[in-house]
Amino acid sequence: GEGASGEGGPSAVRATHDAAAVVAPLPEAGFVDAPLYTALTSNPPPTLEAATAAVAGLSPDEVNYGWNTAGETALHAAARLGGTFVTLLLEANADPTLANERGKVPFALAADKPARDAFRRFMAAHPRAWNYSLAQVPSALTAEMEAKHAAKAKADKKRAKERKKKADKARAEAARKAAEAEAVAEAVRLAAAEAKRARDEQRKREKAMTPRERAAAAALARAQAAATAGGGGGVGGSSAAPTASSGGVCDYCGGPMPSSGGFEKLSFVYCQPRCMREHTPPAV
Repeated sequence: GEGASGEGGPSAVRATHDAAAVVAPLPEAGFVDAPLYTALTSNPPPTLEAATAAVAGLSPDEVNYGWNTAGETALHAAARLGGTFVTLLLEANADPTLANERGKVPFALAADKPARDAFRRFMAAHPRAWNYSLAQVPSALTAEMEAKHAAKAKADKKRAKERKKKADKARAEAARKAAEAEAVAEAVRLAAAEAKRARDEQRKREKAMTPRERAAAAALARAQAAATAGGGGGVGGSSAAPTASSGGVCDYCGGPMPSSGGFEKLSFVYCQPRCMREHTPPAV
């Protein structure tokens, strides 16, 4: 086929600058010493210094030989290693348009963005060196473009930081308000519990009172209420009988007065006629 040279061994497709493609016969695997390819595919991967030493003194043809049965060149290996190795090989006249037996050019095997950017920077610096369309390098990457990208990345980072700061502040404010609301709710619960406790104790005290004690307490409550209201009526006064809304209680059973008003006898008030009948006023 076009990707192999028959008895000549492995081959690679070399694209000329006018976009025509020809088959470039390559040496038999292992027939020619391949220090550059061997250096770039060693395990562990080589250092940049070791790769530079392997490139030194090689002709463009030696740099571009396909060293393995897949027809890959040293630039294919460099693309897998990263950007600095790609730059080293391109500066040594490595051909980015050579495809391996699977039709992959070095750019297609680039390991990461730095490796791809190395191809694009070389294209910006040497726009007429190769047919970059065949090399599948999408566009040149100039210093101006990189500066613009860096400025955008910096601005994006600043905006992200500001958004995070704003979000953190909002969360802190929400937490503060939630804590305040919880404190208010707890205060309301405690106040309600205290009020209930006070009511329960009052009921216990009233339940333990004798009728005479209840009558005396009711009379005292009426006197205090009248004094608070400006002396409008006390014990034996002419004011209307206390009601539930005024806080009055029955002098016999201690129950709340009806809203329509109670019943009076002497200086005592009652919530219902039965209490008035059954109550025996204390002897004076």
